[in-house]
Amino acid sequence: WVADRFDRLDAGGFGAARSRSFWRARPSYLPNGEVLLARSAAAHERILSGLDGVAYDPGLHAPQDVYNVQDFHYCTALGSGIRTVVDYGAGYGRQAFLFATELNEARYVAVDAIEQPYLVQRWVFDRLDLARWDYVDDPDVDRADVERALAESGTFHVPSWRLDLLPDASVDLV
Repeated sequence: WVADRFDRLDAGGFGAARSRSFWRARPSYLPNGEVLLARSAAAHERILSGLDGVAYDPGLHAPQDVYNVQDFHYCTALGSGIRTVVDYGAGYGRQAFLFATELNEARYVAVDAIEQPYLVQRWVFDRLDLARWDYVDDPDVDRADVERALAESGTFHVPSWRLDLLPDASVDLV
């Protein structure tokens, strides 16, 4: 889709021809946009520096950082006091870059049904030194203990089949 749009733009379609630079929007128009962009980029660099043979390339990862800032801004702009964020289908956990660090005393709950992203999230959260609680399927764990843990701030891993562990009416943003 993007390649098709570029071809049309280059051919003068969609009105006046534009350079490709408009696809690389900078979030400077957002409050603290540049600061948040730098924090997201630093998180990317920290994560990728932990992989053998992989170098952080700001040009390659900048669009993802822009998405992080825009998502964070638009998800939090209309509401103050957001305490619990559930990232359903969290992938490698890119939303944690800002949600888990910029919202004071917030809970960021990464939810996934697939084991591989869940394991990658754990590795990413470790690289970022995020306080993390991992769901463990243990029949001896008391539900009250789980609810007390979820009352704390931090980053949580919850598999999709255990969303029942989240206390009722405790989620501010999905």
